[in-house]
Amino acid sequence: MRIACCQFNPILGAPERNRERVDALLEKYQQGDFDFLILPEMAFSGYVFEGKHDIRPYLEDTTSGPTVLWAQKQALRLKCYVLVGYPEINKGVETKWYNSSCLLNPSGELVNTYRKTFLYDTDLTWSEKGPSFCTIDLEGFGKVGIGICMDLNYSEPTKYFDQEFATFHLNENTDLVIVLMAWILSNPEDRDPQEPSWSNVNYWAARLSNLFHTPRQHPTYFVACNRVGTEQGTTFCGSSCGLKLDYPQPKIIDILNKSEENILLLDLPNLDRK
Repeated sequence: MRIACCQFNPILGAPERNRERVDALLEKYQQGDFDFLILPEMAFSGYVFEGKHDIRPYLEDTTSGPTVLWAQKQALRLKCYVLVGYPEINKGVETKWYNSSCLLNPSGELVNTYRKTFLYDTDLTWSEKGPSFCTIDLEGFGKVGIGICMDLNYSEPTKYFDQEFATFHLNENTDLVIVLMAWILSNPEDRDPQEPSWSNVNYWAARLSNLFHTPRQHPTYFVACNRVGTEQGTTFCGSSCGLKLDYPQPKIIDILNKSEENILLLDLPNLDRK
């Protein structure tokens, strides 16, 4: 099975331009080139909003917003799963806003909406907390877990060593963990644009060590789809990658650097154990 991660530089508050940019990156790919397409957290809106007044114009409906419709179009064109992050307005009994992702199947059907569970400071200015981590069974990919950025971290500092996200997926026996990111470049010495942000990749692996620190019957695969560029003075670390989480240490399948706009293609075995 082949996964495609689209790492690019969204422009804050320019969703139409950002969709066009991704369309251009995907233009050369056709049906059969990959089985799963992944885009970053809040891929088309941008990420660093200052509060509810700032993000309100970019909120999207759960089932018919422009990101869901874009994902549907690409799912049908490429005959693959498509997973992409967006700012959601959920118009249920009570209207709530979330940092969310939509998952479309190769038939263009919405099969999952995941809402970010652990919120970063920027999210706290506008977003509700999602209800819980989740997994979903997907043909060929087995049990798939979806997360968004801070989910990989912790709910509060006292739970740093609990590895809540990794522990959940260890208990669920998840086959593939996908995390959509707008992860920040935090190490001032980690500045070579032609290199991945190794400090951040090592941190992601450390946050998942429950999944490889003891022998298991089957490895878990991890895919991080991050963005690049700078918004409001915040620089993102790119380094989208695939890892095989297997005892005694994780192995890198492939990785992008911290600045390139590109499609990362990751070849995985068929993970469906049914």
